[in-house]
Amino acid sequence: MTARAFMLPLVLLLAAPAVEPTLQVARRWLRLQEPVKALATLREGALGAPSTNPAHNGVLALAASGAGERALAQQALEALRGVELPPLARLALDARLLGVCGDCRVGGHSAAEVMAAPVMVQARYLTGLVRVDVAAARALAKEIMRKEAWRDDDAPPHERAELLSAVYTALEVGGDRKAADEVMVTAWQLLPMEPALGYLVRPLLETDMIARHGVAAGVLHLEGLQAANRNHEVLGLGARLCKNVVVQDKRVCPALEKPLGCRVAFAVGKALRQRRKYEDAERTLGAVADGCPELAERALYLGARAAMAQKGGGPRAIALLDRLATGFPQSNLADDALVLAGETAARIEDPDRARRYWQRAEGLSQGDMMPQAAWWLAWSAIDAGRHDEARERLETIVKRNVATDPVEWRRAAYWRARLSKDPAMAISGMEEIVRREPLSFEAAMARGFLRSQGVGVPAAPAFPTTKEVTPASLDALASAGMALWRLGMDDDAAAMLRASLNERAANGKTAPSDVDVVQMLLAAGDAPHASRWIRKRWRDSLHGFPTDVTARVWRVAYPLAHEEAISTAAKDSGVPAPLLFALAREESAFDHAVTSLSGAVGLMQLVPPTALTEAMTLKMELNNEAELRDPYTNARLGAAYLMRNLRQFHGNAALALAAYNAGPGSVHKWLKADPEAPLDLYVERIPIAETRDYVKRVLESYSVYLALHQGGTPLELPLRAADAMVPVR
Repeated sequence: MTARAFMLPLVLLLAAPAVEPTLQVARRWLRLQEPVKALATLREGALGAPSTNPAHNGVLALAASGAGERALAQQALEALRGVELPPLARLALDARLLGVCGDCRVGGHSAAEVMAAPVMVQARYLTGLVRVDVAAARALAKEIMRKEAWRDDDAPPHERAELLSAVYTALEVGGDRKAADEVMVTAWQLLPMEPALGYLVRPLLETDMIARHGVAAGVLHLEGLQAANRNHEVLGLGARLCKNVVVQDKRVCPALEKPLGCRVAFAVGKALRQRRKYEDAERTLGAVADGCPELAERALYLGARAAMAQKGGGPRAIALLDRLATGFPQSNLADDALVLAGETAARIEDPDRARRYWQRAEGLSQGDMMPQAAWWLAWSAIDAGRHDEARERLETIVKRNVATDPVEWRRAAYWRARLSKDPAMAISGMEEIVRREPLSFEAAMARGFLRSQGVGVPAAPAFPTTKEVTPASLDALASAGMALWRLGMDDDAAAMLRASLNERAANGKTAPSDVDVVQMLLAAGDAPHASRWIRKRWRDSLHGFPTDVTARVWRVAYPLAHEEAISTAAKDSGVPAPLLFALAREESAFDHAVTSLSGAVGLMQLVPPTALTEAMTLKMELNNEAELRDPYTNARLGAAYLMRNLRQFHGNAALALAAYNAGPGSVHKWLKADPEAPLDLYVERIPIAETRDYVKRVLESYSVYLALHQGGTPLELPLRAADAMVPVR
């Protein structure tokens, strides 16, 4: 079939192919990088041999290839050779076939066609081509090397590493040792910790490489280590490059010329901060700020962050932030520095100084923190009981943002209504928020306020049914992705669709077909990329209430990813499924394989000690971190931990979520400070900005999932922090 043949209604596309449940389970195993289990599933369902079903053959090919059964994979791929495909989809299929075929003669794709494919497809095709045509592989490798395709920052590091490895192999086998050595050095500098390059990089001796290729190459290697979050290695290499003197008498790395020495010291300062050696980080970054003008802005900002993390470091942090804002007024960090200086001053109970910083930030013409500064000025007045001043400031924010910034408008509008002296104005203000932004955190609080006043809550409109659509004309990458998805080759399809979205982002414009591509990417199992992309690029459509036009955007922005795992965990734990979907969306963007810098793992971002405690309570085996990446295991343990917090805080989801993020001890401490505070004040007074924003985001997502996927009423939050929201058991 031709590319045009794939222009089917998207509703039909996502319902097809109507495969057997066994095939669906096998596809799910493949998405979890479990090809052996996928192949076992196929065999148990009598689907262990090629058939006339193209989707079955595609799934079988990927499962057999991943399980190391190359002959079976070749048979399944050969069975797909007769299917007419768009050129890039054919390239992806040939790349797979080259990888398992010992004697077949496939290929013949031009360098331009290969270079138009995603990085992973380039790597796979080149790796296979080496086995059947060394000369062609060497020529293609030289072209990829010339264009440095591995520097595509939109591609994941492991895919770029696979391409570097393939290029190196093609050049070495082709006898071009000099070019192969250049690629080896690039790998050592750019992606030194990627497993795909381990055979190439790990045998290299650091001292030999620096002696052969210069200190500048060593500094690039250092920065590559930092990009991989290998902070311990950064500290070790940084010390060696600087002859064990990174800072001396406020001079940075005197053993090196200034530009290189500055880069080394800056990397060391960042690594010290990541390893929570805050005092040393502050000292090192301060020296960089003093001696390295080209890095001074970032060094001052990170140095201030390091100071803030130390007991009694607030005044020093403020001094560094003031220096940044004063010394670099045109910097895009200047307004961030002023707002953060104000927050820090407020935290150390210097409200007058805090207001001065926020007033400076509010007056900056450049930067994007003016709305945040205006809000902090209003909030400081609210918190201090200066309600007349607060009302005036809130009114200004409301009028300024009513047509331009729904997020700033609804926050100011809520508190304007909350502080109104006229009960009728308060009620009408809350009703306006519920009508205009019914799925927002503020609307959930407004419903609770209206309920407390004995006023009927405006009913939310029904969520529009997604209408059948026909995709607009798709680009070559998206058409290839659609074709590969229909063949059951989700991994290849997702690579094509991600590349299509990256090209669209580079063009800077949005188009209705963006949503088609994202919806296909969700169908191919890549919810993390799909969800993040649509939220970033189509955020203006995710305000108000979904319309017939924007309903599809909302559905792909709030997907039911890992539906079986999360729904099962919800049923077992008693946590409402919409709340668990909201938690997974905000914690990990549904990425079951992700690990945060703090060591939190998987869908629900559990740190191993917490996961182990819950596993012991549930009498589950949990032997290693790999098991915690399993979506079913992670969702069950995360749901159990959330229910534990819900019980502790009497079913109040806002408090339970704060405990999930910052720990129950912190929540008890905050409650003790003002046990009678209403919920809205309590949330705004959470002193950790990350936790405060996290609670709002998850509750807002909870409201959306209630309305979007369960056809229920959006969330209503109680005005009292002691009131229950979720039944506990």
